[in-house]
Amino acid sequence: MLLAGSASDRTGPGVWQQIELFGLIAIAVSVGGTLLTLGSAPRAIETDANGTVVVGRFGRHRRYAAGVPISVRLVQKHPAGFLSPTAIDVVEVTAGPQRATYFLEEGMLAITDDGRASKRR
Repeated sequence: MLLAGSASDRTGPGVWQQIELFGLIAIAVSVGGTLLTLGSAPRAIETDANGTVVVGRFGRHRRYAAGVPISVRLVQKHPAGFLSPTAIDVVEVTAGPQRATYFLEEGMLAITDDGRASKRR
């Protein structure tokens, strides 16, 4: 509304203020989306006798205990492309009340016969 109202006066400062505001909002949304996406991509998956630990991109550790059954569901699959040379799986991991969604390289996480998560590579 404000942009349309000030569009009649093309030389006025109102148009440039609206364009600057739009640019700042676009940058903020881009940075927020990038941080959200990177936050969903774990840095490492460690398995041991006590369970599975997913180390997040920013150092957060999420532990899944060994005795709790883990369910891994493929939510979406992204093919390899310009931004990623390998295919990416969006998976949802559920263990008891804990639920998390991760962006993983294709086939990075597998479930063993006894219900434990393990790394494929």
